[in-house]
Amino acid sequence: MRATVNRFPDASDATRRTNARYCGYETESETIMRTLLALLGIIVLIVVVLMALGFINIDQTRTAQLPSVHVSGGQAPKFQADVGSVDVGTKTETVKVPTVDVNRAGGNQAAQ
Repeated sequence: MRATVNRFPDASDATRRTNARYCGYETESETIMRTLLALLGIIVLIVVVLMALGFINIDQTRTAQLPSVHVSGGQAPKFQADVGSVDVGTKTETVKVPTVDVNRAGGNQAAQ
């Protein structure tokens, strides 16, 4: 078992923990949490591998069903809305379209 050395004898407990983190030391709770997280990850990985290899097969034997709810009474809201009308129609118009002249580098002109 390793002896705990107080590297900061004049500091408060919070300061000691902060300084320990900067020096690369972990607190006991951080070590426990990291270990539990690693174990959980390993367990999940093992279950996934066993499912992929066919050692674990999970089949649904009964479908889920929502609970039945009985509602009585109440009243749906009523709305009154005044909206405008839109008339859609067609009209024939003559529109002048501009022409485009392209001057090529060779001096030839082409109209499109």
